[in-house]
Amino acid sequence: MPLIPMFSILITVVSGSPSSPTAPCSRYRAGEIFAAKFPELKEDVPSEYRSPFADIADRERSSIDPLVFHEVMSGRRPKYFDGKEPFSRYQLVSVVVRVKEFVQKKGASSLVARFDTSDTHWAYKALQTLKKDGILVGYPDGSFRGERQASEYEVTAVAQRLRAFLAKKAKDPATS
Repeated sequence: MPLIPMFSILITVVSGSPSSPTAPCSRYRAGEIFAAKFPELKEDVPSEYRSPFADIADRERSSIDPLVFHEVMSGRRPKYFDGKEPFSRYQLVSVVVRVKEFVQKKGASSLVARFDTSDTHWAYKALQTLKKDGILVGYPDGSFRGERQASEYEVTAVAQRLRAFLAKKAKDPATS
């Protein structure tokens, strides 16, 4: 077997990422990744809780409902989660900030390079914070390209960096 397919299989088995690291990530898959990396999101959710979105498939509810309950993810339009829709990098920023806040609340300032996002953009402050914390990494040219769809690989990598950041912070609360 050639090295590339074997490597792709290994990535899929070990990290849960797709065989193609640049494959677009759906909102369902992003929710699955964060629910798997942060099982504490499933704690404190009443067993009878069902999110108000009519379009969430039953097999997806165990991952998505806790994220909706803790206001980590929300619908894209009233009564619809749109789980099969692509997950953008801006949506990734929003989820990362909410997971970070949730985990930090649960117990668990230097000059920052600017991404290609205006300081009036709704995600600007979150981008700067996550960049400073080493959770988000832009492209080598300093851009972020927030309108581009997030791949499953990117969602997995960001979730892993968030997990590492929170673990480090739990060991040494003086770090930011």
